[in-house]
Amino acid sequence: MMNYQTRVYLVSLLLIVGLVVTVLVASLALAKRDASVYPSNLYAGPVYLGHLTRAEALQKLEESITESLEVTCVLSHGDFPMKLRDMGVQLNAEATIKKIDAIIESWSPLHHTLHRGKKHIVAPVWEYDFDKMRQSLYNLALSKHRPAVDARLILCGDQLVYYPEQEGTQIDAEMSVNIVTQFLNAGQLKVTLPEKPITPTLISINTSRIQELLSVRAVPDHEKFPTGEDTGWAVPGKIILPGESAYINISIDASSEDAEAMVELWHQALARSALDAGLVYEAGDMQMYNPGTEPVAVFINRDHNSWLIRIYGHNETGEKITFSRTYTPLVTSSTGAGEKPRIQQLYRHELKGDQLQATELLGEKLPSHMAHSTEPDGKVNQEATVYK
Repeated sequence: MMNYQTRVYLVSLLLIVGLVVTVLVASLALAKRDASVYPSNLYAGPVYLGHLTRAEALQKLEESITESLEVTCVLSHGDFPMKLRDMGVQLNAEATIKKIDAIIESWSPLHHTLHRGKKHIVAPVWEYDFDKMRQSLYNLALSKHRPAVDARLILCGDQLVYYPEQEGTQIDAEMSVNIVTQFLNAGQLKVTLPEKPITPTLISINTSRIQELLSVRAVPDHEKFPTGEDTGWAVPGKIILPGESAYINISIDASSEDAEAMVELWHQALARSALDAGLVYEAGDMQMYNPGTEPVAVFINRDHNSWLIRIYGHNETGEKITFSRTYTPLVTSSTGAGEKPRIQQLYRHELKGDQLQATELLGEKLPSHMAHSTEPDGKVNQEATVYK
């Protein structure tokens, strides 16, 4: 009589054989089914082909669904989708079906069972118009170009505000052609494009030592004096590095009667302001040259009823220069008989620490109807509107 242990072994063996037979039968059944329709977890790239016959799958790949396929181009500042058809990329439906069939036919009966447990993606077969792809990627590089931003100094009222530089980026379009092709051939529709860094010309280290006012000059206001980006409350400065120069634009209406006198007035103010700050102003080409070893920043903006030319930099002498924003008119009426007209005055104060050392009158501005006085010989006396 068979003992208990032998019976246990026999039952276990029968169960194992039954399980193997069941798996084999199921695998054969699935393999036969896959000969007529595709597995439920089959994708050609992003296109789902599960439960479709080969004819149905071919038709689906040839339909408009492939016309809407996109590749996502990943950049450092965002993701940007592009239509594959616009890039000259077309899905070859027939070649893709043949590729899928070859893969499925290589499966053993066991593979048909094992591959049911996970999503199976077959990379499509693509056709490329490389000239069109190259052009589309160059267009993307042009539209997504991010220029470098130099470090800046902004004058807000009397306070300097420092803005750090920002590195720019540029897509490497030629290298992107190869990378996009590689990713598509691998069945991936999200591609990180290579980017070249663009280094700013001016970095924060160039502006960090620009902290103190080196010179200030005032030019009397006039309706034909320049009005533009340099007239706002927050004024960007022209930073001049050692050994370099900057163009100072004086936009004055040349058709006005006193244009020549106004231009000369500006040239004088710019030259004096440059001299105070250790710079050189060339009136001929309107260039401010920095012969020193420290960078400077030049600001020109309207302040009350005058234009101010201010140059900031690093003052190694320890002396501080500032100026009064308070204009002190004479306490008399400009219409009273026998009384002098009101005169607006602009001062420059020189300080060491917080102690006032000296005060200089930079300029006086008469009311507009008395902007120029006339000498006995009929010549205009410019000294009334220039510096004392």
